[in-house]
Amino acid sequence: MPRIVSVPLSLEQRERLIFLVKHAKHWRERQRAQTILWLSEGKSVAEVATLQERIPETITLQRRRWEFYEGSRLADLH
Repeated sequence: MPRIVSVPLSLEQRERLIFLVKHAKHWRERQRAQTILWLSEGKSVAEVATLQERIPETITLQRRRWEFYEGSRLADLH
């Protein structure tokens, strides 16, 4: 059974992520927002990786980056 790592979100963070999934300019930012939303809903890293056709390490990296920057960084750095 895959390990599920919970990503707690405030209501404000959840609303912001939903907005980004729909309106972010770059596809990577939209995809990262969707990743965090799915993880917060209880999906495992393996499930999200399958849904997005990515390797699990990429999903884990995105989750860690979200936690490290306290939810403020989804866009690519220039």
